[in-house]
Amino acid sequence: RQLKLRGVTAEVFARALPELAPTLATLVLRMCDDADAVADALAASALAPSARPPLGALTTLDFSFSNLTTVRAIAAAKLPSLRRLDLISCFRLGEEQRPASADAHERARREREGAFTCVAALGALRELNVSYCPRLNEVDLTAISVSPSIVKLNCSNCPGLTSLAPLARMRALTT
Repeated sequence: RQLKLRGVTAEVFARALPELAPTLATLVLRMCDDADAVADALAASALAPSARPPLGALTTLDFSFSNLTTVRAIAAAKLPSLRRLDLISCFRLGEEQRPASADAHERARREREGAFTCVAALGALRELNVSYCPRLNEVDLTAISVSPSIVKLNCSNCPGLTSLAPLARMRALTT
């Protein structure tokens, strides 16, 4: 099953998710203004007690053209079948919201890690499209490069990238 929810709010998404999740193969959440909260709802679904496996059949997730700032919640959602993640033109990716209470050390750590720290937790991920993400940088590519399963990566038109050196360690990438 495929579901397209253009511009959905986190509240509506969280209410609909329990019924949709078990058989959902493709989830398109393009142009989502509340993307981080929607991703948090995905992560929360993985923790909810349920007889059904949450999002176990999801193979494609698309947050393109949204204001997503990090993939941490997506990785926390425990998506064992996720093969493709589209984050095209996520203009805020990398501009993670940091709690005001976070100390300087914690803020510095998160900045060093970048938006893709947990992408390796998406063990089945084979395709990642981060094209047209202006804040994508070498720190993010380094985090992405640790993922052994990615065979297709599109990072074209990302003005924040000044070097592709981190990609050298991605042996699984196809040309």
